[in-house]
Amino acid sequence: GIARHCNYLGDLLLALSFSLPCGA
Repeated sequence: GIARHCNYLGDLLLALSFSLPCGA
């Protein structure tokens, strides 16, 4: 439910954080 959604959002943010510097 909420916890899972929060975890998913955190995972997405983490992936983006890793992808941003990698792409740049």
